[in-house]
Amino acid sequence: MAWNWRSIQRVLLASPAFAVFFAGHDHMGGYSCAAARHFVTLEAMLEAPVGSNAYAIVTCRDTDIQIDGRGSVTSRTLQLPAHAKT
Repeated sequence: MAWNWRSIQRVLLASPAFAVFFAGHDHMGGYSCAAARHFVTLEAMLEAPVGSNAYAIVTCRDTDIQIDGRGSVTSRTLQLPAHAKT
């Protein structure tokens, strides 16, 4: 996590165009939601069991974003805020 994450979050949340923030990698991964906007940190490949994978396929739709985790990456469905929908 960045030392100034609160300042970064404040700038992002002030933008009506902002819906999702992806970061990598924190070894254990993470998720947070603030003001119906999503902050996702993908799990590190280092944490995947030997011989497996750690990646995700992201599908963006009008109403949500689907993260299809493979290996040790968590799958999620992120609902988009109404202002972000087209």
